[in-house]
Amino acid sequence: MITTKKGSAQKNEVTYEMQYGWQSPTCLPKVVDSWVYAEMRNEALVNSGQPAAFTPEQIAYYRNGGPNCKWIEELYKKNSPQQSHNLSFSGGNDKTTFLVSLGYMDQNSMFKGPDYGQQRYNGRLNLSHKVSERFNFSTTVAYARNEVKDHAYWTEWIIEQATRMPSIYPIKDENGAYTYPSGSNSNALARLEQGGYRQNSNDDVSATLNAELKIWDGLKLKGMIGGQLYNNRTHENRKAIEAPASGDTENRMTEQFARSLNLTTNVMLTYDKSFGKHTVGAMVGYSYEGGSDKGYDTYRVTETSDFDIMVGTQTSNVGNSGSGSDWSIYSEFARLNYNYDEKYLFEANLRNDASSKFAKGNRSALFPSFSLGWRVSEERFFEKLKEHVSSLKLRTSWGLVGNNRIDNYQYLSSVTVSPKYNFGNTIVNGASFAAVNTDIKWETTAMFDLGIDVGFLNNSLNITADFFNNVTRDILIGLPVPGMFGGGSPVQNAGKVRNRGWELNINYRFKTGQVEHFVSGNVSDAANEVIDTRGVEWINGADVNTIIKEGYPINSYYAYRVNGIFQNDEEVAQGPWLDGITPKPGDLRYVDKNNDGLVKESDDRFILGDNFPHYTYGFSYGFTWKGFDFSMFWQGVGRRNVWLRGESVEAFHNNNEGPVFDFHLDRWTPNNPDASYPRLTVGAESANNAAKSNFWIQDGSYLRLKNAQIGYTFPQKWMRKVYVKNLRIYLSGQNLFTLSHIKGGWDPETTDGGGRIYPVSRVISMGLNIKF
Repeated sequence: MITTKKGSAQKNEVTYEMQYGWQSPTCLPKVVDSWVYAEMRNEALVNSGQPAAFTPEQIAYYRNGGPNCKWIEELYKKNSPQQSHNLSFSGGNDKTTFLVSLGYMDQNSMFKGPDYGQQRYNGRLNLSHKVSERFNFSTTVAYARNEVKDHAYWTEWIIEQATRMPSIYPIKDENGAYTYPSGSNSNALARLEQGGYRQNSNDDVSATLNAELKIWDGLKLKGMIGGQLYNNRTHENRKAIEAPASGDTENRMTEQFARSLNLTTNVMLTYDKSFGKHTVGAMVGYSYEGGSDKGYDTYRVTETSDFDIMVGTQTSNVGNSGSGSDWSIYSEFARLNYNYDEKYLFEANLRNDASSKFAKGNRSALFPSFSLGWRVSEERFFEKLKEHVSSLKLRTSWGLVGNNRIDNYQYLSSVTVSPKYNFGNTIVNGASFAAVNTDIKWETTAMFDLGIDVGFLNNSLNITADFFNNVTRDILIGLPVPGMFGGGSPVQNAGKVRNRGWELNINYRFKTGQVEHFVSGNVSDAANEVIDTRGVEWINGADVNTIIKEGYPINSYYAYRVNGIFQNDEEVAQGPWLDGITPKPGDLRYVDKNNDGLVKESDDRFILGDNFPHYTYGFSYGFTWKGFDFSMFWQGVGRRNVWLRGESVEAFHNNNEGPVFDFHLDRWTPNNPDASYPRLTVGAESANNAAKSNFWIQDGSYLRLKNAQIGYTFPQKWMRKVYVKNLRIYLSGQNLFTLSHIKGGWDPETTDGGGRIYPVSRVISMGLNIKF
């Protein structure tokens, strides 16, 4: 249950909260120095049968003060400020209470460039009024305005280009001009600083009205109506970059607009009553949820970007498109509660949901659920045990949950009209029809949980343990169909997946003298398994291959398995070889699964784990002492597989001049046979080592200090003298420290597939809370 702050009767308060801090990027790749790069580039070229590129004099030049630029680091500011302010007023009387809050947030982007970042303005009004002893109502109105200014390109492209650039080139020359080395026609920093901008302006307005009527003792009628209107406008002005070698020569203006309107309403009749040791509760209700989405976008390649409007007379290099959709869910629901003497607890629920995303006849589905609880510690026979065990509760639950999260209109056949045929010298339109499945229905998950809650030391030490088993049936998915079908892969209800696991939570509060401590920890794990796919298995992905197959986790990694590194010509002769590739000493050797002498995709790939996190854990500690408080939170994953690819891990990826990272230093040479990386190569000579294999699947476990904070609350006897109820100041940090096994220094929490993502930020901030 989510609630919002409300005012209190006869208690008028003014609260101000402020936070100011600085962001800096974490987990950037560790690029080698320029002179080291030059030596390794020479080695890779010679290994690939090509002449060396750098003379000893050039290498000495780099070592003794020549260029040594880490391009990926040049994209980011050392420190980017952020601040937030919130002001609230609350109060009321016996009949009416209110809370008004105003907020402002300004967060600069870590990217270099002109005023990139986000600003948010928000306001909220919560109002409750007691009309009579039997009738009351409340309303909430909220508004948020978000202004996000970003560069006019794609973040992954900018990071990709900077990652591949070797450190021998400066990102700007001695005259301050952007450089375009290595045959590149783009400069990532130039795109950030001179390539234009993209401005998103979002308006989010929401309101709810709640009313409650007490019919008689225990029986109430409740109603709610709410809505949210979200408008987004995107204005992009991409500018040509004036530089001799720049390929960014296009001025392009884009305008986009999107609007979403969501409405929610429900009405409920509730009954709650106690009869001696018996407490019963019942509820029946009806709800509606619906929404509509509309949007359009238009662009024009312009002659100039000097003016921030769409100018130009050409009609050929322009385009526009639009879209719109509607959806709704109608639901009836009921609930029954029973509690006997605070010992035996029972609850049953039933929902009937009807979704517009399915055809008539398949729109409705029933979703029952129930839960049981037994407070064993309230039994008479437990009295003698309370000296050791303060509380004990056993509980279990089972229920069905529905999922209709697919695109709208999937049960309807869509028609696409586009130029297709040439009659004479005239191109005429043709129509194509999308494949459709009119029988799709709700996807259903059966959720079972068995739990225990135990308290010790007068409930200062609490332990909670849960086991869960969730089975999802009739999964809405586009299964592959034979190519002769010729109609794509329509959505269908196919397949069954199980998620089974456990969770353990421990909380402990204690005192040592005047210091109050709290310690908490949690750990959980879950196993995912595809149970049924109607006998179909399929492989997905291009750079990273995954497979969906019965008996394995969904989207498991699927690739070759490495069996060491070829050390000499004799081992190379013994093989096995990748089909069509002749390896050399220092190259990776792969497992020949069917022992036919060749390693081929069709026969010799293995299922090699998955990217699901296992043994997810967290640990918190804090204390309070004489107005001081301290807290910290650590979070981590004990086991996870991460498949990195491309320029995030491969030296000289895709025949580029770079990248080269610190872990490439331990590469194979005749004098370093136990290396962790194969021999350095470029171009076609890299085909063997660049094959998709478990060599690129890394240990993604990590431990991170997510948050630490220390604060001080001033004594009230001091504050009363200046008419202040409460004053607290604090210093906090986020993502302060990370332990990880990921090669290259990439972020273990977010990276998978490649490093082309905006980095996680480390934030140091100070704050103030004051109440009048």
